[in-house]
Amino acid sequence: MIGYSSFLGPKACLNGNAECIEKVFIGSQSIINVGIKIGSQSKLSYNSYLTKNCPEKSLASGTPAKF
Repeated sequence: MIGYSSFLGPKACLNGNAECIEKVFIGSQSIINVGIKIGSQSKLSYNSYLTKNCPEKSLASGTPAKF
């Protein structure tokens, strides 16, 4: 589920029931694991793999992504 005013980059992938709250930026070629929640106003950089829930107003990057 992608919330209001969120951006999903090209070739980005939300697996299963991953949830993006609102005003979330997901960089291109990023992968979000099953059941992960991304807090509002968070950013996931290009080519990242998110395996844990992401808190509000955070920046995550890397494989696996770190905050």
